[in-house]
Amino acid sequence: MREILSDLERWQQAGERSAVARVVDLEGSGPRSPGAAMAVTAGGEVVGSVSGGCVEGAVVTESLDVIETGRRRIVTFGYSDDEAFAVGLTCGGTIHLFVEPLEWGPVHAALAADLAQEAPAALATVVEGPGTGAKMLVRPAVRPRSDRWARPAWTVPWSATPAASWLRAVRASAGTPRRARSGAGR
Repeated sequence: MREILSDLERWQQAGERSAVARVVDLEGSGPRSPGAAMAVTAGGEVVGSVSGGCVEGAVVTESLDVIETGRRRIVTFGYSDDEAFAVGLTCGGTIHLFVEPLEWGPVHAALAADLAQEAPAALATVVEGPGTGAKMLVRPAVRPRSDRWARPAWTVPWSATPAASWLRAVRASAGTPRRARSGAGR
């Protein structure tokens, strides 16, 4: 998302409605890794890439529909998917994208500030289930331990959100949710 963040800021400042599509899962081979992002404005301006050009046209269509309806969704393109094959995804893999309207908020501004300072940060988004679309900015922190530094511990700056509740449930189960997705500040 790092490569499109300045465009997202510009669009937000101009009041331009837009949608963001992110790779959230990949099965088999694929042109881009989870976290790769693409954004589309209501006027059709496009930045970023989720497949190196293979399915971008179909993603633009999905994004424009998301802008119009406001409904987030997961879309899948794979080798056996006739539409994906028709638009060129012939790498043999399947990509899953989460497409949502951009609702710029404090978490986006904080992410932009962190990345501008080259500070490590990741934007986590709930992509299905309760709280779909909830965002959480994750930053590494270090805690002093005697005269040595402890390994980084991930901190969550806000604890009363649906995403934080989801994270607490994941930590309590000491595992990873069945369909957890990640995307570092790309």
